[in-house]
Amino acid sequence: MDYLPETFLVEGIPTNDKAIADTETHYGREIAFGIAGWASGLLTIENGLDQTVTITVYGRNHAEDTWQAIETGTAVTASSTGVIDILNPWAQIRVGAVCGVAPSSGSVSCYLVRNKAAGTAGGSSVLPTSVEITDIEGFDTVKGQKTEAESFPVVPPSDGEYNAAAVATGATTDAAVVTDAVGTLSSKLRGLVKWAFERMPAALGQALMNASLPVAIASDQSQVYVKQRGDTISQTPTVTAGAYSAGDCVGGELTFVNAARTAGEGGFVTDVVVVDDAGQDVALELWLFDQTITSPGDNAAWAATEAELHNLVAIYATDDGQWRAAGTPSVCHLKEVARFQAVGTSLFGQLVTRGTPTFAATDDVTVKIKVAQDD
Repeated sequence: MDYLPETFLVEGIPTNDKAIADTETHYGREIAFGIAGWASGLLTIENGLDQTVTITVYGRNHAEDTWQAIETGTAVTASSTGVIDILNPWAQIRVGAVCGVAPSSGSVSCYLVRNKAAGTAGGSSVLPTSVEITDIEGFDTVKGQKTEAESFPVVPPSDGEYNAAAVATGATTDAAVVTDAVGTLSSKLRGLVKWAFERMPAALGQALMNASLPVAIASDQSQVYVKQRGDTISQTPTVTAGAYSAGDCVGGELTFVNAARTAGEGGFVTDVVVVDDAGQDVALELWLFDQTITSPGDNAAWAATEAELHNLVAIYATDDGQWRAAGTPSVCHLKEVARFQAVGTSLFGQLVTRGTPTFAATDDVTVKIKVAQDD
């Protein structure tokens, strides 16, 4: 940044060789400003008078040995600042200030933010087509963080978005704000941390559902491993101590409670074990449903409705396994896996004979199912 060597002093009509003109009465004078390059850039006029001044800028045409006006008629009102963009192909400028009415006091000053010039091989210069910020003389071209003394001064506006009243940093004693109430930055940050920690589990590791953070599985999620828990559920129906015909129900409806951990969930039936205390070793079937059915009753002919059959999970038949004797009693172990989705938490079954057993006691038959429950 270059400053013109002197200010316009309001002391009456000047008589030196830099007078603006001699045909009118003017207050001010012309200042010659010479540099070793183009005298072009942003010319700032600071008018400290109580009257408007009209600025005329001349450039020195050395080839013709004349001063030529390059900017005329710029008015700067009293006690204000004006900026003129000077495009001057010569090495010197003169700045003239004219005041139509004699001011009572004050002065006019100016300074020039000069563009850097680049000479050509012939010694002449060509005006630049554009000006970068690094072309301004005095601008530090080294980028990066600077100390306060080496930086441009920046003052946030008092009426802007970032004024002190609008953005209060706060103090370390601010109470946490966890709602949309007004608060300082520190109180809002403390509230955010408080809100997050209150929702974190008390300890790391596996926790119960009501002690865990909620997680929603994406609708397009690929297969995810589901932990399962196992259980064995036993039922002993009340049977007839006597003979059965082929196709009869053996006992009434069986209820395998808590086959699912919670209502509406499911799992897998992995094994069925049938124990025959009387050792009859006849063909038996376990019809397994995901909701309750209406049993025809013990020793009555087996029949199911169409609606009930739509709720069938699987049929486990002892013919698919083998009866194994253990003295008088015998056991049939069936290993077949069937997926189920319970309506509640229970599975329901009906035992049917395809032979003609004769049981000795009303508790001669026991049915066990093993389930792997979804977790």
